[in-house]
Amino acid sequence: MAANAAVLDDRDPLIQYAGTWSGAGSYSEFYGTTTWSPEQGSTASLSFVGTSVSVYGSVGIDDASQANMTFVVDDSITGIYVPPNDLTAAIHHELLWESPILSSGTHSLVITQAAAPASRRGVIFLDYIMYDTTSTSLTYFIDDRDQRITYTPGWVQDGSDEDFQHTSQRTSAIGESFTLEFEGQSIAYYGGMTSQTMNASVVIDGGPPTFVGVPPGATTTNNLLFQSGNLSAGTHKLVVAAENDQDVWTDYFLVNPTTGTPTSNSSSSTSSGVASSLGPPTLSASSPSTTLSSSSKPTPIGAIIGGVVGIVAILAVLAAAIFLFKRRKRKIQPPMRERHSSRCTMLADDSSTVLLSEEFRPTPFATFLASDTAPVWPNGSHFQGFDGTAVGFHPKAPTQSSEPPIAPIGILPSRKLIMEDARRYTAASSSYSYPSNTSPGTSGQSEEPPQYVE
Repeated sequence: MAANAAVLDDRDPLIQYAGTWSGAGSYSEFYGTTTWSPEQGSTASLSFVGTSVSVYGSVGIDDASQANMTFVVDDSITGIYVPPNDLTAAIHHELLWESPILSSGTHSLVITQAAAPASRRGVIFLDYIMYDTTSTSLTYFIDDRDQRITYTPGWVQDGSDEDFQHTSQRTSAIGESFTLEFEGQSIAYYGGMTSQTMNASVVIDGGPPTFVGVPPGATTTNNLLFQSGNLSAGTHKLVVAAENDQDVWTDYFLVNPTTGTPTSNSSSSTSSGVASSLGPPTLSASSPSTTLSSSSKPTPIGAIIGGVVGIVAILAVLAAAIFLFKRRKRKIQPPMRERHSSRCTMLADDSSTVLLSEEFRPTPFATFLASDTAPVWPNGSHFQGFDGTAVGFHPKAPTQSSEPPIAPIGILPSRKLIMEDARRYTAASSSYSYPSNTSPGTSGQSEEPPQYVE
């Protein structure tokens, strides 16, 4: 495999930090991150296999004259970076130092914060390190000016401080395209964005086109426009063409070699970020934070509002679900029963009304419930017949029991039972003669007792 420019982000675990370091970053920087030190003597070390190495970063304007950074390769090759003293704004993708050509093999690089301002403000921010290598296990970088890219005549070179290597390519003519041949198993395409209606097509190895539009959260530079899925081992061809008259930008590409870890396992995408195996270093939590300059853009307000609205919506849905669940639970819960005796209770008046508890269940005795005309049986008093005439006072017969039967508690005797008892009572009473002088309503004459006629 030919030599390529391997790229390592400042948070890559291959870079070993010592001393006090802190993190920063903005959308225009590689993976949106940088690392800086407020303390003199802090170091960052890297062991690599390659033939040259370059260090890139961002530079702030606060106390710039009080900071500098040194570089040493293999304890023999040295260099230093001193910020310009005429800066009026922060700069990005600044080449801090580049080594001469090195022999093929393993080398060591040590970066030292040689001087730091007393204010402990950040001045020099490490962004990424690039080195030429033939390794097939590292993500490598292809700039927009790489000789492997062929542009049609409608493309023009542009560039700004926020572009990688400070250059990019642009076209606004329909049908203008470029072709890139690369060796690897996946590729990611990055570019700027100046139109909300940009549209381009991407084709790999003559396959079906993937149309690229404005990615979510797009900024003026460093946007992920396209990312391939896993590709077969070998050489591939990427063709990008403008589909309308809006600006299409090309800044750089990241390629994962055949034996390396792919940038992503997903299929073609236009998402705004890149999955990577790169990891952050261990940074000091006590280190002061810093703002690079007023030109660094904060998090978009739209994204903040969207996140808050999303959280509120989720909480509202959860609250509604809990409310409905509790309400449904109350509906299906059986009503509470009052504690009642399983027995029936007679009312104290003569209405013959019977109270039944909820636990009461009808039994065959229910056929013996009395009608509304059922009499009340007082002990030893008179009662009326069913025709309304007085039957009279009848003391107990001396020869047999004249006590009327007692109805069971809660059950009134039927009309037929009362009539039979009355007939027996009358028959028994007819065999007993009243004294003539004690019979009511007579004067010495006996009087026949009244006969009950059914």
